[in-house]
Amino acid sequence: MLIPVWGEVWKDDPDIKVDYQVLYNRREHYPKSPSNKILVPNDVVYITIGGDTQDDRFEWEVVGWGAGEESWSLDYQVLIGDLSQPVIWNVLAEKLRTTFTRADGTILDVGRIGWDSQGHFTSEVYEFSKKMGLTWFLPLKGANQHGKPIVEYPRKRNAKGVFLTFVGGDAAKEVIYQRLNISPPDQSVSSVPGLCHWPISDETHGENYFRQLLAEKKVLKFTQGKRYYTYECPKGKRNEVLDCRQYALAALRVSKQHFGFNLDQVAYENRQRLIGQQVANEKSIDDSIFDLGKALGAG
Repeated sequence: MLIPVWGEVWKDDPDIKVDYQVLYNRREHYPKSPSNKILVPNDVVYITIGGDTQDDRFEWEVVGWGAGEESWSLDYQVLIGDLSQPVIWNVLAEKLRTTFTRADGTILDVGRIGWDSQGHFTSEVYEFSKKMGLTWFLPLKGANQHGKPIVEYPRKRNAKGVFLTFVGGDAAKEVIYQRLNISPPDQSVSSVPGLCHWPISDETHGENYFRQLLAEKKVLKFTQGKRYYTYECPKGKRNEVLDCRQYALAALRVSKQHFGFNLDQVAYENRQRLIGQQVANEKSIDDSIFDLGKALGAG
């Protein structure tokens, strides 16, 4: 049913078939270290961070990426404080510079960060980009025009000296919501392009995380007789998680489109290496069993 509201036509989005409870129940057990620390799954080969700036806090999501932009949410954090003071920015810098350990022992750095620069702390975000690395920590701004691509990376710095990158929110959210509909296959399939994974952790990925991820609705609008869809957040709902996810995706696309990062090639080489390690380990076990059998036979 279509409901006209002040010249707009509202419609339940037919593309969003899941609710937050379905995604919440899809959370997975990630590998853990002997000390019970969650490790990064082995199929992750690149990490980006998407961050949101609010008046009293920062929120950000750490996302690991594999072949076909299959994604693993690795962490979600909220840092509350006075953003007008340097202390909280120093704390943020320390947290963003962390490294991540994969299940096979490989240490992964954060490849790139996309961070919301709109609001009351635009100048601070710009200065933070200069401090952290102009092309590593990218200030982001939403593209106001409909039909923009997920990212528009500038050829040069703006008047403030930073690479202000524009994000096509509708395009990014369309991709994200389509991917939320991808269901996990049976365990015989090793990789599914676009599939999203989340860890079982009520501290970082509780029900509120998934409510925010699915907060926005697709709205049908008309401009000069032309129809188009856009995403809007209903009044009273929070959507910081969705914003952080789209910024993490934007950071990945900048790496792929403007810095020559071939995600699928790196993922393929990683998969071949993991298969090689598995074969070698199985051979070593077989050799040990064979040697043990010979020793027992000799005895």
